[in-house]
Amino acid sequence: MSESVSASESASESAAASGVARRVPSRGWYGLAAVVLLIGASAFSASLGVARAQVQGRLAEMIRVVVPGEAQLELTRAGRHLVYYERMGVVGDEQIDTRERFAALPKMNVDLYGPDGVRVPLTRSSDTEAQMFNGGMASSEWEFESPAAGTYRMTAAHSNPIEDRVLLAVGPPVADGVLSAWTGPFGGASVLAFSFVFAAIVTLVTWALRRGDVTPRED
Repeated sequence: MSESVSASESASESAAASGVARRVPSRGWYGLAAVVLLIGASAFSASLGVARAQVQGRLAEMIRVVVPGEAQLELTRAGRHLVYYERMGVVGDEQIDTRERFAALPKMNVDLYGPDGVRVPLTRSSDTEAQMFNGGMASSEWEFESPAAGTYRMTAAHSNPIEDRVLLAVGPPVADGVLSAWTGPFGGASVLAFSFVFAAIVTLVTWALRRGDVTPRED
């Protein structure tokens, strides 16, 4: 009688063990977590590339002003505009490179006049958005509010007696809408965060189940 009971218990334990073994998740789940995380990292990297291309494209469309000198600015919209210091650029057939000579913008006097001839005030800009994407080749120095679209006139001259030609670029903020767009860093960071959380959960659950710390429910 005892032998039959022992045999029955052994069979039950064997069946239970085999049942638990069949529920142990495959190591393939680790691979899935890694793939999802890689997709998130790739999406974030691609979003930075998209943002960089958009910023560089907007910089290329800006109006250039060579200092000392003056220029006519054909502004196509009212609102906030920035004046950037470009350390390297091309105007016509002339290439201007002041990266070594002037790491920071040299002191200068800049005046801006609207279509009606009234002076438009310039204020110092604390916005360094362009530097995030182009390695410091351009940095915002001033900003102004244009009351309307039209032809503006900018004059610029060095405060100190130097003859170096310095390049300015004028236009709307280059990063407007770029950072917060779903195709930009915001979207890329969101995908990366989701993929990281998903990969972490899958990895931890798989590891716990394979160790036997957690057993599936028997309903």
